[in-house]
Amino acid sequence: MYFHIGQKLTLLFKGWSVNDTKELSFYLVVIFTLAALYECLRGLQKVFMFKTRMPERRPIRSQQEKDAVLRKRLVMHIVATLLYIVQVCFGYMLMLLVMTYNYIILISTILGVTIGFYLSEPLIVKGIETLYIARIQRRFPGDQSACLNGNGEHLLNETVGESSL
Repeated sequence: MYFHIGQKLTLLFKGWSVNDTKELSFYLVVIFTLAALYECLRGLQKVFMFKTRMPERRPIRSQQEKDAVLRKRLVMHIVATLLYIVQVCFGYMLMLLVMTYNYIILISTILGVTIGFYLSEPLIVKGIETLYIARIQRRFPGDQSACLNGNGEHLLNETVGESSL
């Protein structure tokens, strides 16, 4: 096998054949979008996994509370598993598309993943930082110094107003 630039090819299934430039353009947009969504899903899973590992706000005292926490963790684990399944399916579809050895499809996939990462990563980092600050504030309620960095600045200046410090 070798990379080519041809316009006549079959994508994933026999019915998904490309015969002209108009169809190829449409499928390139679909592949680009699929790649960007794949990267966004990866980031969403990072935030979700960080959130699922956060400790409870208060100590668990009764058996009912313990059962409720276990049910909540089970539901969160099921949702995380479903997200993982969707992410793996997207990943394999992208891999198979690249394995058509078409330069244009390869470039569309790379651009989609790159743009997806570029757009989603700042939001993911911000989400994890917000969850981290919430975790610190739950552990040290009323202690604003727990949320300060080494320079005395709040870790999330954008979300916390000056009056709250």
